[in-house]
Amino acid sequence: RRPCQVCSINNFYITTEGNLFKCAEQYSIDPKNPLASIYDFNLDKIKQDEWIDVEVDERCKQCLLLPLCQGGCHVAKLYNTSMRKCYSSMFALEKYVLELIEKNKHSI
Repeated sequence: RRPCQVCSINNFYITTEGNLFKCAEQYSIDPKNPLASIYDFNLDKIKQDEWIDVEVDERCKQCLLLPLCQGGCHVAKLYNTSMRKCYSSMFALEKYVLELIEKNKHSI
């Protein structure tokens, strides 16, 4: 399962000016560098591999929440922004899930 449109081939975010980005997050981080324009669009020239084949960080592979977040925002990884970081709410959720499992393990 792919976590978002960035990891899906041929999915694009199109601005009102006709510029193509992989997603709204890429546009918000780097609005001056679209992948292409609808006015001179050639799918073969757009290199989507770097967007689609993003590896999950080693620390994420062990995380209980990996099925939920799929390793975080792939655009943030490519641009190395602060969105790469896990947030405290993620750790609170992990604790909550573990407590629920412990509480309900006898009823399963």
